[in-house]
Amino acid sequence: MKLYDEEWKAFQAYQEAEGSEFPTLTQKQKDDLLAYSRELKDWQRENPTVHNLLTLAVVLVNVSLIAVLGFVVPAAVDLGPLAQVFLSVAYGLAAYGLTVYSLHELNGHNQGFRGRGALVRAGNFVALNLCRIFHADPEFYKTQHYSHHSLVATREDRAFTNAISLRRFLVSIIPFSVATPFCDYKIHTSDEWSRSKAASELVSLGLLLSICANLYVHQGPANVLIFAAVAPWASFFFDRLRETSEHNFMPGQRGNEARSFGLTFWGLVVGGGPWGQCCHLAHHLAPSLPWYLQLRLQRRLERTLDERQKKVFLRGGFVDYLVLWKEIFSKQKIYFSQS
Repeated sequence: MKLYDEEWKAFQAYQEAEGSEFPTLTQKQKDDLLAYSRELKDWQRENPTVHNLLTLAVVLVNVSLIAVLGFVVPAAVDLGPLAQVFLSVAYGLAAYGLTVYSLHELNGHNQGFRGRGALVRAGNFVALNLCRIFHADPEFYKTQHYSHHSLVATREDRAFTNAISLRRFLVSIIPFSVATPFCDYKIHTSDEWSRSKAASELVSLGLLLSICANLYVHQGPANVLIFAAVAPWASFFFDRLRETSEHNFMPGQRGNEARSFGLTFWGLVVGGGPWGQCCHLAHHLAPSLPWYLQLRLQRRLERTLDERQKKVFLRGGFVDYLVLWKEIFSKQKIYFSQS
């Protein structure tokens, strides 16, 4: 993802102005959390069957949601315009959750099925490619994501979001903008075509056309238009909310570079479900942990932080998440004006 000079300069201005006063984790806190994360990782290694069952459950739940919301409900229930809007948003959330899980958890961090044999290989082939239902290119993503952890908040971070301009964010949430050259705030696919990108576009287009055909037969053309306009937009909208609020105006120090929203309303919605990225600071502290162990690390993190630290790292409260966005917009005005 492109990093603009004005964004880097705004981030530098923020670091210079607020970095020294930021309530960073102490070395003792980090050591405690990392020691606990190693215990959790050992548990995962010792319980591959549990890991495989949880992976299978997440895949089945999300695929079932896609099938029910995209095909079963439209065929069984008469949907008025408002009901179709709600159904389209729900579908968009389900597709977003599945895409984030497949793209980030399975491809980005190799948390697929454990073991050997044809069944495991087949399961991983399906699970790792499910992200293609919403235009994501796993082959491209795997070449980009490692830098986000090893070089986070530097110019070499290929998913730098510690200072994102308001213009880029607003352009990204305009309906259909993600498919245009005007939107360069995206990390799930490249602007350059490849066989992998073409495969993702064919899969996502094929699924969209199948759902639209089902809607046309059972509901009519108006419902088709509503779904085609709302569902893809909802998926990318919630993705941009998460990406912009996880790191934006957080310091570049390792272990302090992200926020966690936890198992809250906003954590589950913008995080893409419990298997998504609702515990992002915990994830950056221990990126090798799967989602279900990140939740346990998150609980330890919540007990470890002092009250001042909780106010900056844990922002998942229903009202507090809205306050966070107000703070982000305020910092936008301050630090981008200096860049």
